[in-house]
Amino acid sequence: MVFQFFLSIALFFYFLGFGFLFQKIFSRINSTISFTVINGMIGVGLISFFVAFFLPLNFTYEVVLILIAILSLIYHRNEVKRSLLKLKNISRYFYAFTFVGLLVAVTYPFILDHFGYYIPTIKWLDFAGFVKGLSNFEWVLAQNSFWHILQASINETLDIYYRLNFCLFLIFNLYVFELKQKKLLIFNLLFIFFLNTPSPDLPVFVLTILLINEYLRYKNKASDYLFYAAILFVIKPISIVLILFFGIEYLRNKEYKNLKDKNLFLLIFIALLFCCKGIIVSANPLFPLEFSSIKGLEWASPQHLYELSAQNGKFIPLKDSFTFEEVARMNTTEYFQAIFFNHLLEQ
Repeated sequence: MVFQFFLSIALFFYFLGFGFLFQKIFSRINSTISFTVINGMIGVGLISFFVAFFLPLNFTYEVVLILIAILSLIYHRNEVKRSLLKLKNISRYFYAFTFVGLLVAVTYPFILDHFGYYIPTIKWLDFAGFVKGLSNFEWVLAQNSFWHILQASINETLDIYYRLNFCLFLIFNLYVFELKQKKLLIFNLLFIFFLNTPSPDLPVFVLTILLINEYLRYKNKASDYLFYAAILFVIKPISIVLILFFGIEYLRNKEYKNLKDKNLFLLIFIALLFCCKGIIVSANPLFPLEFSSIKGLEWASPQHLYELSAQNGKFIPLKDSFTFEEVARMNTTEYFQAIFFNHLLEQ
């Protein structure tokens, strides 16, 4: 537990170093230490996203990033000192929540996907990066998200126990106590379920809550929020809801008149990375959605794999009550009846 604590502190300063490097590139919704560290996370993730097209995210790559972070901390030493002074004056309750989170983080992961999906996906990125036609070899590995890419860039040095989510938990609580937003502490009851696994659900929850809270406090440029929403989308596509919301705000505020907005270029860059990754691993820029598959490419996944994936996705919510064949025979009405009245049907 003590070793994990020191690894988390090292990760915190590692991302802080990159946060200082990217502070003039990424828009800062606020000037808190927590958002500087989050920007560092995003910066490392985007660099690794690009590098994974050409190189594996292995030990050598991680050492290079660590050296860059150290040099950044030295160069920005005055800002580091100011950050340390802020941390010195933080509420003692921050350390209490950190300790409780650490106790949970060092327990054995109970989520099934931990060793079935998360770890293999991260290790594959360590070994080979993005591989052409990977979806034909292993459908699940081809669905690597931004969060898995980020974890693959630190898991052989600073995050050997795959506890990046605990570091994010620490950052969330730092934000709460920095800005005295103690009403948000209630969400820690949800977050503790994700501290001992590389699940991408936690970053989606945390960043969504922070973005909405900041938007309610200060309505900055919608394009600033769009940038973070785009990062959430490449972590988990369900976050498209945030993109639609802030996209509407962007249009309503007529921010599109400023064509030199750097957030637009960042959004285009993120979209290109996402689509190019999909084309490389599956010949499909919006993988695993079937309609966007480029059938003309020789490594394109056959249609029956998409159909099997859809059937499997339909089966998973009912796997404890029905066989695969029973779910496959259900029509739409029967399926939703089974979803909503599952326990009644069992009786």
